[in-house]
Amino acid sequence: MDIPHEDEGIPNAPEEDGDASPGATCDEPVACGQPKADEHAPAYEDKPLEGEASAGEGTKKKARRPRREVKKLSKEEARRQMILHLIALAVFWMLWGALYIYDKLQNPPDIDIPPPPKALAIESELQSLAKQGTRWPGFDPLKYPLVVYDTEDTYLFRHPKPPKEFMLFKHRKDTYVFDGRYKGIWDCYETKFSGKYTAIVSVKPGLGNAEYYSDTALHELFHVYQDECEELWPSSSSWESVFMYPRYDYKLYKTLRLEELALANALEANSADEGKGWARRAIILADKAYEMMPADCADMIRSRQMVEGLATYVDRQFHPRKNLADYLRRGFKPEEYYDRVYLTGDALALLLEDFNPKWKQTFNNKSVTWLEDMLRQGLGKGGYSCAFSQEELEQADKEARGEMTEAIHRRISLNRSFDKTEGGMLIVEAGKESLYLVDGHTSGIKSVLGGKFVSQRGIKIGNNCCTLEIGQYPVLLDLCLLKGNNAQTRRLVIRGLDNLELSSENDKLTVKCDRLNGEFSHAAYTFKDNKLTIMLHDDKPKKRG
Repeated sequence: MDIPHEDEGIPNAPEEDGDASPGATCDEPVACGQPKADEHAPAYEDKPLEGEASAGEGTKKKARRPRREVKKLSKEEARRQMILHLIALAVFWMLWGALYIYDKLQNPPDIDIPPPPKALAIESELQSLAKQGTRWPGFDPLKYPLVVYDTEDTYLFRHPKPPKEFMLFKHRKDTYVFDGRYKGIWDCYETKFSGKYTAIVSVKPGLGNAEYYSDTALHELFHVYQDECEELWPSSSSWESVFMYPRYDYKLYKTLRLEELALANALEANSADEGKGWARRAIILADKAYEMMPADCADMIRSRQMVEGLATYVDRQFHPRKNLADYLRRGFKPEEYYDRVYLTGDALALLLEDFNPKWKQTFNNKSVTWLEDMLRQGLGKGGYSCAFSQEELEQADKEARGEMTEAIHRRISLNRSFDKTEGGMLIVEAGKESLYLVDGHTSGIKSVLGGKFVSQRGIKIGNNCCTLEIGQYPVLLDLCLLKGNNAQTRRLVIRGLDNLELSSENDKLTVKCDRLNGEFSHAAYTFKDNKLTIMLHDDKPKKRG
């Protein structure tokens, strides 16, 4: 195939003038694929640059379109446009975040919660701990009975007279089992069980493993040891002192906060002299705090430090948790005054090991004094006490004010949340004799408005006419404050009850539901719209209205 020479023209190219015709040629070559220029379009004249050929010389230059004029924005317009763009971007991310959260709420991820430990595993771990010996002379945890509810069945170990509902477990002569949750087993505590002081451990799914609950069992078993040696330990605090404690006293809370910091500094001291100095400061602050409380409340805190604090000191021996000083520096909320005694008592016991090594003999000699007094004796008279800097005092004051404000908000919120609790309701109104705490944790009792308190942990309440075992339901306690520091519980309200059962036989009234058992005598009652009201003042139970 012959390729035409560039001077010969291109076959079939259109002529300059007129329409294209077959066989016509064109003097000017056309690029492949280039459209034909519009003959009616306005012509633009391009002036040749210096050194270039004119438009008539050589190849013609392509026409250029004029550049558009770009409108310049003023600073104010540019700023307004930028703000609009940022707002649009923020709205986009807010919508995207809302959709993401909605999707996660509709389709929550599968959380792998480990199964709760079995009672036999907890007992096995406890036995291995007991073989190593405990911190307290004369205390053998395997000498006392233990009840463990492992979310399926209730096991009883080493009890001389088990209740008739318990069956011997296989071939273990000291182990008994009850199918399901046995009545009254609702938390971790110690109590008389079938006539014998017994440690109670109730497992909660996802809370801990066998080691965790073996420590808890060790703690409660030490309480059993304390109960059996009652003459060596201070008596339990009065029921009324729980209500009379000045929870929302700002100056008291600040003083207790400084005491916690002083104990933490004593535990982390670099020398014995420094440790003694901070220990003396802690004692000074503790004495000042006790002077701000009613006498019964001061005795309550001191006795709880010995009972709960020393039990914590014993159970921390084998599996120490996070550094105790860090917990003390973190501090406690004003309404957690009862919880702090677990760690302040533990801290005082550790300082007694350093500065009064023979302090445990005091209990054997039946000359028990408070832990602060034992530490004071070990430190001796004289000597200097460390002090906080002005900056540290100002920081403690700022934290105390902030915590107190938040505590008041929590107090209001707790009152509202109780009123909104759905489910059945039980109201018990006392007669001539007030209601009082029989057993249970007073640490779960929180103050709300109008002289009322809410208990959020299991408790057992009663008097000569009733006994009421309450699991972890919210319980509202109405008080009647009398002269001095005396307080009486005249009325209680329990919310959130399901499937409330009521039965009456002779002069006894029985109330049951999940995690609640009550027996009443000399009572009248009304039961309507899932609301049961019991009045403790009649000769025999009868229905009203």
